[in-house]
Amino acid sequence: MLLLGYDGTLVPFQTIPILAKPTSQVMRLLEELCAAGNLVTVASGRDKETMRSWFRSIPGIGLVAEFGLFYRYAAGTGFGRSMRDLRELTSSSLSDQASQQGRVAAPAGPLGRPPGLEARSGAAPEAVC
Repeated sequence: MLLLGYDGTLVPFQTIPILAKPTSQVMRLLEELCAAGNLVTVASGRDKETMRSWFRSIPGIGLVAEFGLFYRYAAGTGFGRSMRDLRELTSSSLSDQASQQGRVAAPAGPLGRPPGLEARSGAAPEAVC
């Protein structure tokens, strides 16, 4: 599996973002890596439409856009869930786990627990995100 950063890794940083379009050499390299059976994902802060338009010709390439807000699995179809959706799934999962355990405890740091975050028995966790 290869996870490649876009700006500064596959193409040099540019003061004008549109000038950072992938070169034919970069596209050929990514095509060859994917064709050889590698799982290749390109990660960037760029918007998903730009990433999709630049890399649509490469079958099976994975994309991460908008600093992880959207992703498309290698050899996948469309872009996946947003981080907000993932946060909701994670929060409900953590809430279920805490309910099953019957207590919620804030981790103690080097100076102890902050006031008001003591372990509570039977309490549901509050959303942090």
